[in-house]
Amino acid sequence: MSLRDGTKKMSKSDASDYSRINMTDDADTIRQKVRKAKTEPDADAGDCPRNWRRARGRPILLGIYAALADKALEATVTEFAGAPFSRFKEALSDLAVSVLGKIGGEMRRLLADPA
Repeated sequence: MSLRDGTKKMSKSDASDYSRINMTDDADTIRQKVRKAKTEPDADAGDCPRNWRRARGRPILLGIYAALADKALEATVTEFAGAPFSRFKEALSDLAVSVLGKIGGEMRRLLADPA
């Protein structure tokens, strides 16, 4: 799902670079994209309905966190139950930078030296 529109897929063909996290994004860019990702401003990360498909803007962020942390989605929901989304987004940013940042750094290194 797109970071900007929960009804669309995350795609490199989307006009907005803020709709996805690219593998070559640096730490600051990853943090900015997560901060700007669409969520419901008055909801908390643990306040998710039973039907995940109806939770517009939330399942993608919770799913990304769960995948990067190698946790079940339900465990992620429980971990952040009652927390404001700002706290969840900060934790997601930190986790994404620590996991994806290493991959992105290696990709940038390899692209800089094609030999």
